[in-house]
Amino acid sequence: MTALTQEDLDRRVACDNPFCDCDGKRLTLRGRCHPRAGLRVVYASEDGVLEISCAQCGLLISTIEVALP
Repeated sequence: MTALTQEDLDRRVACDNPFCDCDGKRLTLRGRCHPRAGLRVVYASEDGVLEISCAQCGLLISTIEVALP
């Protein structure tokens, strides 16, 4: 796992979704399947992983590993 800094995200994150209304200056998580639908976020504390999925269809959008102390 590699940690990303704010500068890394600024260089790598670019929104190309024509239905998105973000300003392109921050990381915004939305599903390509249903961009206007909400998100379901589940945190598994035993392994430190966030699972983010579309609230409408359940499609997995992203998993994020959280550094545990």
